[in-house]
Amino acid sequence: PSIDLPLSADYCDSKPDSYVTCADCGTLYCSSECQRMAGERYHRGVCVGRMSPQRKELFSEMNETWRNMHFPPETTSIEVLARCFSVPPDSPYGQLLFQQLELLVHSTVSEDESLQHKLLQPQYAPQIDRIHQCLQLLYGEGERNCKWLTSDNFRSLLALLGRNQQGIGSSAFSRYVHNVEKAGLQEAAKADVDAVIDAVYEVMQEVSGPFLDVEGVGIYQYQSRLNHSCVANLEVAFAAGTHVLSIVATQ
Repeated sequence: PSIDLPLSADYCDSKPDSYVTCADCGTLYCSSECQRMAGERYHRGVCVGRMSPQRKELFSEMNETWRNMHFPPETTSIEVLARCFSVPPDSPYGQLLFQQLELLVHSTVSEDESLQHKLLQPQYAPQIDRIHQCLQLLYGEGERNCKWLTSDNFRSLLALLGRNQQGIGSSAFSRYVHNVEKAGLQEAAKADVDAVIDAVYEVMQEVSGPFLDVEGVGIYQYQSRLNHSCVANLEVAFAAGTHVLSIVATQ
């Protein structure tokens, strides 16, 4: 459902007139160019509207098993791997993608075993095994995918996904809030707008918990190589309101 936000004509960056959807599955894209890029790269392999009933059931089971192990927004992030396996192996993008995955996975498995991600702990073994089976049945054809869907490589990919996935804070509502904060509204007008913003965030929190502005997850090549710190001097920003991530110094 749509929301009538106060002063949206001035402060909302959304351009719904440019939105397009996949005719087969209803996936929403911000533009026809975004849809074209997804179609060339991976969408054919994850489009449930094009799947046979058997593949659709496997895809749904994969997501449901993962969802029961995760809190939003990570409930469908297993599809990051599904998209990777859907990229044509001979395409320039596919070759580059798996070259980068090779480097990132090598870094992950080379670290201290005590840092092994909690996803690989014994209590999750049955779910992980079933997700692995679903991915093998869905995407286990071809030399590249067969290599990456061996038990060891799959667990390495899963550890990479669990430890390095980044919530993408690009929601249109977060951009609206950001623009309102910068606008310098009069106190009374700002109080009215803030009341609406607070009400919307309360509803969103019931669904997504603290991940209020996150629209999805991704793995970022350079960000993944930064060392973790509990007292960080950098922060992640999505200043353009897109999936493009910036690392900003805080001091």
